[in-house]
Amino acid sequence: MLISVIVPVYNVEKYLRRCVESIMSQTYKEIEILLIDDGSTDDSGRICDDLAIKDRRIHVFHKENGGVSSARNLGIERACGDYICFVDSDDWIDIDYFESAMPILKEAHPTLLMNNYMKDDGDGHRFCKFPPSPTLYLGEEEAFYEMVNGSHLGWEPIASFYEAIGCKRIKFDSHIVFGEDLLFRFPELQ
Repeated sequence: MLISVIVPVYNVEKYLRRCVESIMSQTYKEIEILLIDDGSTDDSGRICDDLAIKDRRIHVFHKENGGVSSARNLGIERACGDYICFVDSDDWIDIDYFESAMPILKEAHPTLLMNNYMKDDGDGHRFCKFPPSPTLYLGEEEAFYEMVNGSHLGWEPIASFYEAIGCKRIKFDSHIVFGEDLLFRFPELQ
């Protein structure tokens, strides 16, 4: 099962190598990494190209600056995987991130699999974004309530696996700069 990992990149030369190297070193190897350089004006574009030379699974796309939504949309268009996963370019993932999700993806074939994740406030303090809980299987209305209530689900497209077939039918609205994640996750709100 191929996982397409989409990384929107814009002026993140300080963090980019750590992010991409955390993806490259995954214990689960059936991945493609799509680095979408959204018109960076620092060295980010060159770093993307250098990383692609090191790993044939990396595909780099350079585009005019259009924002994170347009970068993610290009990644979705070019993705070839069975599932799509978004990683922000200033984040990194644990070495077994994909491998730990494989049993659920292979057995349950969910449309969307959401994970907890850790947030670092920059001062060395870490906290769990969503409280750890057992695996939740929610219907559409329950999922929407939980997301709005903030108890389990968030708006962010990161820390989730999207079934590619469904993901390719939905696009991020590049005209919206706040809440575009919510509309992507719950397109019926549009």
